[in-house]
Amino acid sequence: MRAVVQRVSRARVTVDGEVTGVIGLGLLVLLGVGKDDSESDADYLAGKIVGLRVFDDQNGKINLALADIGGAVLAVSQFTLYGEVVKGNRPSFHAAAPLERARQLYEESLAEARAAGDLREMALAGRGLGATAYLQGDFKSARGFIEEALLLSRELNDRFAIAASLNRLGDLARMELNYAGAHTLFEESIAIFRQLGNKNAMSNSMNNLGAVAIAEGDYRAARAYLTEALTTAQEFGNKILISYSLDGFAALATHRGGLRRAAQLAGAAEEFRQSIGLESEPAERRFRDAYLTELHKSLDEAELSVAFEQGRKLKLDEAITLALTFDTQ
Repeated sequence: MRAVVQRVSRARVTVDGEVTGVIGLGLLVLLGVGKDDSESDADYLAGKIVGLRVFDDQNGKINLALADIGGAVLAVSQFTLYGEVVKGNRPSFHAAAPLERARQLYEESLAEARAAGDLREMALAGRGLGATAYLQGDFKSARGFIEEALLLSRELNDRFAIAASLNRLGDLARMELNYAGAHTLFEESIAIFRQLGNKNAMSNSMNNLGAVAIAEGDYRAARAYLTEALTTAQEFGNKILISYSLDGFAALATHRGGLRRAAQLAGAAEEFRQSIGLESEPAERRFRDAYLTELHKSLDEAELSVAFEQGRKLKLDEAITLALTFDTQ
């Protein structure tokens, strides 16, 4: 295990606009779990962290530990601590713990929450478990976990969790090619995120809805959805969402005959994704593979290669402008 420990007067973690953890005086811990780490490693590291004497005593000397000051720990998962750049400039994370380990931990958390009757923790662990199963390609299990989390979230009236669960179910519907179902789920999640004022999460669901509209052949609506998603992502400088929006516009351009522009946008999306070490989720990966297959069929390989490399060299604002100026008429 690897940890970066920061003494803080206060700290909080926000995910898609939802505060998931907050502490006052204490330690912020960025924690990376390796593929060979064990329970004993976790116990050892936890003991070291809580025993660190990094706080000032009454004489101003660094001499006190967490227990002495009544402090707290806020741990944040950070697999990038296992990034390696010995070969090349693109980080490799092969030493980080795999999804199987994450799924095991979520299963343990869910079991503990059930035993304690903690509905909120059950919903949170269920969403995490569903997301992990989805990334593993176990869509049947993912649906079961997310549907249970959705029921619990409705019972708790946790609107963010409701919208997040609806969005994930929309992803699953896309994988099943149930575009009508996905459309309804994404629309409902967007409505809730909009009411909550959570623009990042709304942008994500709007990208998904744009992809569904393309699959349904409603290109005018797709452009409207993708435009709102991209301009919102641009506002926050969110490269993950921007890359998904660029893929959406690339697919749109592919279907509307703007093949060279489509290849440039595809190249830009790929470059931004690689720059932040992002691996696409199943629905996004299938969506991208589908329009790239069409591009390869419709555009000369040499021309496609040139345009793709041109896209990779675009600056962020240039790529966004290229997308937003595409006319679907």
